[in-house]
Amino acid sequence: MASSFISPNDARLVHAIAPGSDAVEIHYVRKGKGAPVVLLHAWPGFWYDWRAVIPKLSTIADVIAADSRGFGHSGHPAGAPADIYAPDNRANDIIALMDHLALDRAPKASIAD
Repeated sequence: MASSFISPNDARLVHAIAPGSDAVEIHYVRKGKGAPVVLLHAWPGFWYDWRAVIPKLSTIADVIAADSRGFGHSGHPAGAPADIYAPDNRANDIIALMDHLALDRAPKASIAD
């Protein structure tokens, strides 16, 4: 049976960087057309945790899978981890990503830690 996973180098994926909060760069991948869906990985992880979901979901949606700050290809800011990786900062990064992509609303899916 053929794998339903997507390769991180698949030419159909768009890799890009968006400004997060506090000048942290947020890496994301995008694939598909339709209503946007934002996928958030757990700790530790990165966008590729969604490799089995992206191919199927992208047939009906505009899938956006982001690396949280400090993970994958997103920025790794210096400072006290309790401050840098606080839930408010992670949430503000996603808001900044959505603003960058001009998304007023989008369902979000998350893998539980």
